Amino acid sequence: MIQAELKGKLPEVANREDVLTSNVLGMLKYIPPQRALFRILEEARDYSAARSTFLHNLSATGIELSAYDSVEYLFWENSPVYGEPDLILLISSSGNDRIDLMLCIEVKLLSEKSRSGDRDQLMD
Repeated sequence: MIQAELKGKLPEVANREDVLTSNVLGMLKYIPPQRALFRILEEARDYSAARSTFLHNLSATGIELSAYDSVEYLFWENSPVYGEPDLILLISSSGNDRIDLMLCIEVKLLSEKSRSGDRDQLMD
């Protein structure tokens, strides 16, 4: 469905970012995290202004995803601290009753973001 939507073959969808989020990230939850999600996250880079001279990945921060094997996916959950990110990943080890890592993901599709304004979802 996502390919048809992106090529304009379907009737207009109100929120394309939500379709992209559910089609791509929603499918990842059915694959063991070591085979898909963790590989994607290991390739992610930090482009924040505070680290503008370096593009750090998770390994550079000392986070080794191979130590974890459990991921809970929370789509569009409202948080008093983070607003409503498209996806919150709660990463832990099996049998562990605590969350070791939390990652908030905000999906953008064809968005020209300024990183300014009161409601900008990309603000630090």
